Amino acid sequence: MTKVSVIIPVYNTEDYLEECLDSIINQTLTDMEIICIDDGSSDNSLEILKEYEKNDSRINIITQENNGLAFTRNVGLKSAKGEYVYFMDSDDILEIEALEELYGLCQKDDLDMVIFKMINFDDETRTLYTRDYYEMDSLKETVHDNVFNYDDITEEIVKIAVSSPGKFFKRSLISDMEFPEGLIFEDNPFFVEAMFKADKVLFHDKHLYKRRVRNESITTSNDLKFSDTLKISDMIIELAKEYGHYDELKDAILNRKIDITFYRFSSVGDIYKKEFFEMIKEDFSLIKDDVETSNISHDSRYIFDMAMECEDGEEFEVKVKYYKKRYLKKLHGHEFIRLDMKNEGGKNNSIDIVEYTDKYLQINEAPWLTNETGNGFFIESHRGELDLKLKMINDGKVNLRFRGTSIRDKNNNRMKIKVDCTSLVINKKPYLEGHNLLDYDNMFTFKKDVKDSEIIDVHIEWMTYDKMSSYVEEINEYEKLFNQSKSRKLFKKISNFNKN
Repeated sequence: MTKVSVIIPVYNTEDYLEECLDSIINQTLTDMEIICIDDGSSDNSLEILKEYEKNDSRINIITQENNGLAFTRNVGLKSAKGEYVYFMDSDDILEIEALEELYGLCQKDDLDMVIFKMINFDDETRTLYTRDYYEMDSLKETVHDNVFNYDDITEEIVKIAVSSPGKFFKRSLISDMEFPEGLIFEDNPFFVEAMFKADKVLFHDKHLYKRRVRNESITTSNDLKFSDTLKISDMIIELAKEYGHYDELKDAILNRKIDITFYRFSSVGDIYKKEFFEMIKEDFSLIKDDVETSNISHDSRYIFDMAMECEDGEEFEVKVKYYKKRYLKKLHGHEFIRLDMKNEGGKNNSIDIVEYTDKYLQINEAPWLTNETGNGFFIESHRGELDLKLKMINDGKVNLRFRGTSIRDKNNNRMKIKVDCTSLVINKKPYLEGHNLLDYDNMFTFKKDVKDSEIIDVHIEWMTYDKMSSYVEEINEYEKLFNQSKSRKLFKKISNFNKN
C-alpha cells in the first residue's frame, strides 16, 4: 500500500502552484500518490499540472467543473489509496521533510492523526509570522508530547486550529467522512468528527506548513458566504449530540458559535450585513432554550441577547462592539482580575470554592492545569474587590496564580491587559500592598503545603490601569462610532450604566 495520499484541490492558483507542487514532489518521503483535482480553473493552473504530470508518475490529475473546495477534497478522498492522507492547499508550501516526519510519528505509535503547527506567510513581503490560533499553546499545555484522544481534552477541542493542511490523517479514520459541500469553513465539522472518532492523536510542536496569506483567498473574501458559519456551527452541535458529547461541550460550543458568529458578521462588507443579521436572528432563535439553560460567558450571552433584541444589523454591531470594549475597560471602574488555582497531589486533588462575594464570579475548569496531579480551575472577576474561601480536597500543595486577563485582537493574537492590584491578603497575611501591576504573564504566585479540608482565605482588591492597556485607542474609535450612530438613546443608556 502506498504510504501517503496527498490531495491538492486546485482553483486559479497559477501564480503559486509551482511553488506548492515543488514542495510536494521533492519531499524526502517518496512513496506517495499526488492527487491534483482541478476545480474548473479559468487560468493556466491545469496546464501547469499537466507539465508536472509529464515528469512525475506519482501525479494523478482529475478535472471537473467548479464545485468548491469541500466537494473537491471529497473527490480526492474517494480516490485516495494511501495508508495516510494529507490535504494540501495549492497556494501554500510544505516543509520538505514534513511527510517523512509525520509518517514516522504515526508508525511509531500507530496514530490516527497528527496535529501540527502552521506559520503565516505574507504573499507580498514573504515575511513569516505566527498567530496564536495556529500555535495552540493551550493544547500543548494540556497534552504536552503525549498521545491523547478527545476524552483527554474535552472542551479544549473548540480551541484547536481546525485547518486540514495542519493535520495528518490515517485514511481508515476519515474514509467514511465528508467535508460539507457548498460551504466555507468546511474544516470545522470535519476536524471535530475526526477528533471524536480518533483513539490516538499527537500534537507535534513544530511548524511544518507555510500558510500563504493573500487578499483574494476564500476565507478573506468577506462576502455573504461568511454566514456559512451559522450552518457550520449547527453541524458541530449535531455531531456533538451524535457522538454523545453535547452535554459536556454545550457551554464551550455555544460560546464558540456565538462569538465566531459576531466576528464573522463584523468582518463582512456593509452591503451584506442586513441579510446576514436576519440569518443570525433566525438561527439564534432555534438555540434559545439551550442558551437559557447554559453557563456561557457574560460576553457571549450579551451578544446573543443583542442579536435577539436589536432591530437591525447596524444597531447590533455598534452595541456589541461598544459594550465589549467598554466592558473590559470600565465596567464599574475596574478591570478583570484572574486567579488560576490548583491543589497539586494526586489525581483526585481539587479545590472547592465554598464562599465568594461576587455573585457574577466566573468559575471555570482549566483543562491545561488538570492532569494526574489534580484538577485545575480559574476564576475571573471585575468587581474590584473579592473575598474567597477555598477548601482543599485531599493533602497536597496549593498553587494560586493572580494575574491580569487578555483579549484577542482582530488577528486573534493575544493582547495582555495590565491590572493594578492594590491589596492581596491570604489567611490574614498581607502579600501585596500599594500598586502592583499584573498581566497575563506577570503574575503573583502563592504556594503552600495543605491538608485535606484546610481553608484558605483570600482577600484581593484591584483597579484599572488604563495607561498600559493596548486597546485604549480602539475603545476611543468605537466610542466615536457610537456617537455617530443613530442609536442616541442607547448611547445615553450605556453612558449612565457605566457611571453606576
